[in-house]
Amino acid sequence: MTQSDTPPDTTVPFRDATSRNGSSYDDSFSGTPLLGGWSMLASSAVVELLLRSGFDWVCLDAQHGQYDDGAVTEALAMTRHLETPVLVRVVANDAAVIGRTLDAGAAGVIVPMVNSAAEAERAVRACLYPPSGDRSRGPFEVHRGRDFPSVEEANASLQIGVMVETARALRNLEEIAAVPGVGFIFVGPLDLSIDLGTTIDDLLDGDGEVIADGERHPGPGGNQLERVVRVCRDNGIGSGIFTTNPDHLAAFRAMGFGRIAAATDVSLLQSAAGDLLAGQGRNRPAG
Repeated sequence: MTQSDTPPDTTVPFRDATSRNGSSYDDSFSGTPLLGGWSMLASSAVVELLLRSGFDWVCLDAQHGQYDDGAVTEALAMTRHLETPVLVRVVANDAAVIGRTLDAGAAGVIVPMVNSAAEAERAVRACLYPPSGDRSRGPFEVHRGRDFPSVEEANASLQIGVMVETARALRNLEEIAAVPGVGFIFVGPLDLSIDLGTTIDDLLDGDGEVIADGERHPGPGGNQLERVVRVCRDNGIGSGIFTTNPDHLAAFRAMGFGRIAAATDVSLLQSAAGDLLAGQGRNRPAG
């Protein structure tokens, strides 16, 4: 593997929170990543268990998980008494969807399939109130007994993540990272490996080669995952990535990713159940 055990450089300061939302809540420069729990099951009880288990953050998956508008709102309402931030991976880069998610009380959003600076700017503007963005003010939180923050406080506190998960996004990586308001770039390694015609293991081991149309082509900037960390660091924003694989988790930590989704509620339940039954002499089912 090409990753290094050397801790990330801590000499580059974060930009201020109003221009790099959420970057202040990221340990990308300390060498200690923020480990997240990823919820697929649309259960507020499960979300609370994840929050009480010690994860640094939790994300509700409304793209590939079972969360719809109602489930997101319920989970956020039922866990608002806990301090650990809850983010939502929204279903799409859509201003109405993002606005409703933030109105429900999410600490921030992770926006999928962001392939260009223009798409990153659209995501940011959907998150922020004017004059920094286009978000409509909907004080739904007031009706649940919560104080409604000022526009300035709301804009400064949001954690705004955009997902890099295609070859096109990698080509535009530097431009995406430079968009004001982007707090962190979050890699979807499975979709990225599929789009590049490779595997996650090869992304970890690779020197940046991309397989397309059955032929190998050199990729820009060496190993692409290390490049994401480097570009984020150079721009004063956070870097993140998803995994449920313990070996990949160790590798991503060594690369210097600042926030890592370390497990899903589904993978934790399956693993614990399988371990329990294996301890009783039961064979794990195939598949």
